Amino acid sequence: MPNKGNILDTNKKSLDRLFGETNWEEALYKKDPQFNFLDNIDGNTAVKRVNEKEICCYFRERLKTLYPSVTCPLCLRNSNNAPLFLFYFAMSNPDKKAIKLGNNIAHHLIGKDLICKK
Repeated sequence: MPNKGNILDTNKKSLDRLFGETNWEEALYKKDPQFNFLDNIDGNTAVKRVNEKEICCYFRERLKTLYPSVTCPLCLRNSNNAPLFLFYFAMSNPDKKAIKLGNNIAHHLIGKDLICKK
């Protein structure tokens, strides 16, 4: 997901499938508050991608439409500290005791480096 919002149509289709909806762009790209004439030369409004934490939380909310419990993700990074993968723990069992047990296990395993700590 590029910072400036110039996403190829093929990539948009992939992101539509990933997020399970087509309005992700409105949630993850906001109007850039810093006006730059060169960005607006083609008549398009300059946009900027939201931060990493907001993307993670957005995707978590999308997963929560499918699963009764989804933990905050662990972000796996490369040697340059750029994000590579997000590791979510999602449970399909709606039982409160199972969710509590599963979340305790997940937080024990990945809880130290969670992105959106509560």
